Amino acid sequence: MSSPFLRPTLAERLSTVILGALLTLAAAGCIGGALLARSLGVSVSLLPFLGYGSFGFLLVGTMFWMTRPSWYGMFITIGLVLCLIGDASLYYKSFLIGSSSFLVAHIAFIMAFFTLRASRRDPAGEYACGARHGFFGAFSWGRLSVSIPVMVLISAGLAFWILPGVENVAELVLVPAYMVVITTMVIFSGGIRDTRMRAIVFLAAILFYISDIFVAEWRYVNIIGDTSYYCYPLYYAGCFLFAWSVGVKNLSRAERAE
Repeated sequence: MSSPFLRPTLAERLSTVILGALLTLAAAGCIGGALLARSLGVSVSLLPFLGYGSFGFLLVGTMFWMTRPSWYGMFITIGLVLCLIGDASLYYKSFLIGSSSFLVAHIAFIMAFFTLRASRRDPAGEYACGARHGFFGAFSWGRLSVSIPVMVLISAGLAFWILPGVENVAELVLVPAYMVVITTMVIFSGGIRDTRMRAIVFLAAILFYISDIFVAEWRYVNIIGDTSYYCYPLYYAGCFLFAWSVGVKNLSRAERAE
C-alpha cells in the first residue's frame, strides 16, 4: 500500500496537520454553536452543522491517508465513509440502514486495528504478542485479558437495560449484533500494543461507544429526554479522533523510516 515515492516532505506534513486542525476546530465550533443555540431556545436546524461535521471528519481522515497511504488509513477512511452514510440515514429516519452502516463501519475499524504493528520504541512486555507473531501481532494479550471481561460485563448490563424496549423484529436482530460488533471494536482498541496508537484509538472507540448508549437510551428507554447534547459531541469527537489516528500512524511510520 505504501511506496517510498509517496513519502511526503516535511512541509507537506505540516500543511496537512494545520489544515486538519483548522477543519476540526471549525467542525467543533459549528456543532457546539448549533447545540448551544438550541439550548438557549433558538430555532436552528442541525442538518447543515452536522453535515459539515460528518464531511469534516471524512475529509481529515482521507487527507491523512492520501498523504501517506497505508492499509490502516484505508480501513479507517472506509469506516468514516460508512459513518457519514449512517449519519445521513439516521437524520432522514432510516434507522435500520443507518445502524447497519455503523455496524459495518465498526468492522472496518477492527480491520484497521489488525493492520497495526508495534513501534520499535515500544519493547515487548511479558504478555505481549510480538509484531511478527501472526494474526494477532498488533495486540497485547495482557491488555486484551483486561478489556475483554470489562467490556463484556458492561455490554451485557446495557443489553438487559436496552433490549426490553426493542419492539421491532428487525431491530431485535440488529441491536444485539450491533452491540457485539461495537463491543469487539472497543475491546481490540484497548488491546493495541503500540502505546501511541492505543491512546488515541481507545479514546475514540470509548467516545463512540458512550455516544451510542445515549442513542439507545433515546430510542428504547427515553428517560433522559433529548440526548443530542451528549450524543453529538461524543460521536463527532470519536470520529475526528479516528481520523486523526491516521495522522498519528503516519508519524509512527516516519519514525521507523528514520
